Amino acid sequence: MRTNIVTRLLVITCLGMLLSACERGPDAKSLQAQVQTTLNQQFKEGLFEVISLKRTGSAPFTDKVSSDDKLTVYFNARIRFLANHNLTAWDSLNFATLGYLLGATEKGIEGVSTGGNKKDDVLKVFGTSTYALRSGQWRPVASRTRVPAVGESTSETKKLIDELQLIYQQTAGRRGGAEAKIVDKEIKIAARKINTQLDKLKKVYSVASGPREGMYYRNMHAFEQHLRNKTIKISNYQTDGSVENCNLLQNQSVDVAIVQSNIAAMAFRGQGPFKERGPLSDLRALASLYPEMVHVIVSGKSGITTLEGLKGKRIDIGLPESGSRVDSLRIIETLGYRLSDFTEVREKGIADAIGALKNGTLDGFFVTIHAPARALQDLAALEEIRILPLNEKQVRDLTTEGVYIPYILPAKSYPGQIQPVTTIGLTAMVIGNQTMPDKRVSELLDTILKSVNAVARKEMRAAFISQQTAQTGISIPLHPAAEKFYTPIVKKETGNALVK
Repeated sequence: MRTNIVTRLLVITCLGMLLSACERGPDAKSLQAQVQTTLNQQFKEGLFEVISLKRTGSAPFTDKVSSDDKLTVYFNARIRFLANHNLTAWDSLNFATLGYLLGATEKGIEGVSTGGNKKDDVLKVFGTSTYALRSGQWRPVASRTRVPAVGESTSETKKLIDELQLIYQQTAGRRGGAEAKIVDKEIKIAARKINTQLDKLKKVYSVASGPREGMYYRNMHAFEQHLRNKTIKISNYQTDGSVENCNLLQNQSVDVAIVQSNIAAMAFRGQGPFKERGPLSDLRALASLYPEMVHVIVSGKSGITTLEGLKGKRIDIGLPESGSRVDSLRIIETLGYRLSDFTEVREKGIADAIGALKNGTLDGFFVTIHAPARALQDLAALEEIRILPLNEKQVRDLTTEGVYIPYILPAKSYPGQIQPVTTIGLTAMVIGNQTMPDKRVSELLDTILKSVNAVARKEMRAAFISQQTAQTGISIPLHPAAEKFYTPIVKKETGNALVK
């Protein structure tokens, strides 16, 4: 009897210990050591010191793919700079890499200073770490950090129908076939023009940004939310991207737009997708925001190691009126290929391309985006991928026209990326029309620059925006009011080459 009691007690004790392990995972001390090691390896030893870490909870779950028992551990940490370092620099590992390593969203890091932090500055981090239970021990594993959605999902079609209905009530006539396409296109342009005029009455600036899942839209959404109760406001409009945005500006359907610097240059000169329409000579630059670069992503299991290896494969080249599509077509042209040289060519954009690459229905895709991009970090953490480099001749051929710049993507920008990657880059710009009144230009620029620090708490990419870099990479003439606004600020150079 006594033996049975002892046995039962042992079993209960062991179960209790196992359950405790499953619920708790590593303790705060072990977690702090792990975070410190990660920072030393991915950035450099002697740059950061984890001065405190508090474990705030955990959440067990089962991985649907691997069936592993996993645990997400939540923590608050204070991390001190042991040396001066700029986490908003354009040409080195930045806060996006730091946030990903610590399992923090871009809202989960406080204390990043635009222009660089000083020694002894302290960051407050609200992070996570994921573990898998293997052989009775919790092992740290890579996991996708979910970035909160930008507002509630709404139907853009419904919005458009509502706008069209207001205008269509004053129209009549039968429509069909090719006529329907023309009428729909023109009413869409008219609706945006009406909204722009109404916005102006309310001191609201209409901004054409990009796809809802893209950084242009997300950044402008953050500014829109911050300025909601301010005197100066903005309305953020979803679009396909840079090509559509330039056309909207030329049609005076919006006040300003976010575009790639190379697309702005093509529009101004009447090149590429603007060849038939001719030069959009009214376009003017207002500010440069942050650098972007071309990523050519393939599955690590594909065996593709060069751009030439994409021939005969299934690829996505970006949304129809996006800058990514223009960039991918330019690279394909440089290779001497045509679209008919590929088994399948899609134009669905990054969100769809990532899903297709995961399920094996796509071999590779092109996207022009800031680095490191959270969507690509998540992909690299869960799937074996490769970022294809451009060779010296390809870079030279693509940069001779002055619309692209050579760019080196630093090693460790993405999980599993152990070598730097040579590619081409550009800058994201805010542009407007030369007819935009001087007062509205200076008012908008002043509002944006004064809002950067507050907006960066919600969307850290905004921390790259500063008056010191606002003229870096400008590819079309500045609006006179913008030129006056920046005087006597001098353009700032970075380690990567930039368009003058």
